[in-house]
Amino acid sequence: LDGGHSWSYRSTLFRRGAPVHAECSTEESFDAGDGYYPQAGPDGSLWTIVSCGGKTFLARSTDEALTFPVVRPIPAIDELRVDSKGVFYAVTKSSTKLLLTTSRDAGRTWSKPVDLVAPARRGASVGQWAMALRGPGQVAVAYLTSHKGGGYDGSVTVQHGSSFVSATVH
Repeated sequence: LDGGHSWSYRSTLFRRGAPVHAECSTEESFDAGDGYYPQAGPDGSLWTIVSCGGKTFLARSTDEALTFPVVRPIPAIDELRVDSKGVFYAVTKSSTKLLLTTSRDAGRTWSKPVDLVAPARRGASVGQWAMALRGPGQVAVAYLTSHKGGGYDGSVTVQHGSSFVSATVH
């Protein structure tokens, strides 16, 4: 709460066994590789994804991470980012696609998904991937796709406004 000069325990976001969130009738699904890390909104609130029992929820903390009450159910997503204007960017891996959707109303509605995989790499198996947000309308996703001769190709797709550009290294 002081710019990183000191640290203190605030709350438990998820846990194994009995869930933290009452909306979850089963154990919450989480691991070190998921994208369920809290994201700061422009008003200082923190947003995160809660996943359990095949359902996905959006949770928001307005008390500096003391609590994360569920706000609403949302479509299943893997990574969430929030820009300085409050726009949500969500990426979901679906088979051979990395689908980007956005929400301009705090997750109430979502845009039509856009496949971020480079056109030349579409249909190839997607391996590890990571998402970054630079600023409003500036999303980048780096990812590996399987190569026909074995191994992987590395790609990055960048969104700037409504345009997408991809590059691949073989």
